[in-house]
Amino acid sequence: MSSGTFVDRIDPFAKRSLKKKQKKSQGSSRYRTGGDVELTALPLLTAGRGVLTEAVYPEIIRMIACNLFRTLPPSDNPDFDPEEDDPTLEASWPHLTLVYEFFLRFLESPDFQPSIGKKVIDQKFVLQLLELFDSEDPRERDFLKTVLHRIYGKFLGLRAFIRKQINNFFLRKVETLGSVKVKFVYETEHFNGVGELLEILGSIINGFALPLKAEHKQFLVRVLIPLHKVRCLSLYHAQLAYCVVQFLEKDATLTEQVIKGLLKFWPKTCSQKEVMFLGEIEEILDVIE
Repeated sequence: MSSGTFVDRIDPFAKRSLKKKQKKSQGSSRYRTGGDVELTALPLLTAGRGVLTEAVYPEIIRMIACNLFRTLPPSDNPDFDPEEDDPTLEASWPHLTLVYEFFLRFLESPDFQPSIGKKVIDQKFVLQLLELFDSEDPRERDFLKTVLHRIYGKFLGLRAFIRKQINNFFLRKVETLGSVKVKFVYETEHFNGVGELLEILGSIINGFALPLKAEHKQFLVRVLIPLHKVRCLSLYHAQLAYCVVQFLEKDATLTEQVIKGLLKFWPKTCSQKEVMFLGEIEEILDVIE
């Protein structure tokens, strides 16, 4: 998939009444005091211009990789219910938060040069970063969301790859008996970063060029609509609905497919999900008026 103008913000709750529907989501609003990641002053990157020379780029990325990329521990609660239970917080967070803050300062420094950075921030690095979205700690996922968004904005050559890999996290393909069987994340319901990745996608979709490409429309039909089937939909419904509405604002002719998709997965025994579906239908009708 390709996109047009990149929208450098993550604010899927700025429009209409979707903000009202945001509940106890997989984002980290419950564990933050503010709306955005707040960074403390780091003297190295705020002392002045000319600090970031080409020689320090690989050293900085090596330090970040050594400290952040790790095997995530299994959940302390095998019967963890994301709607009822509090997540297991990362014990090493006081250390990790310094690394994340430094990384963001690095990416946002006026001296940062993407032409140099692309030599060390490559596809392998992005893949390892995406794996961390499975962290149970919402504070870490919030930093990851901001970091990945900054990388997407600065590295044009990585945009298509990032979109593809986010798509792959939602849409898992496994080969069985020589054929390809499609398996969605909603069948396993264990991936923690759905809400954060949908926030990033909402910003990306907002910048899609018109007319929408066939692969963009396919992503809407094959990935976003089936995500409504998940039992724990309430964790990220606001972000998901925003992505769907963004598509319809770009191309209203997709409305029929979206409505039929929602009817296909319409909840028959869960009144809470029915309310969410009805709210989304209302948003869709507002868009196409």
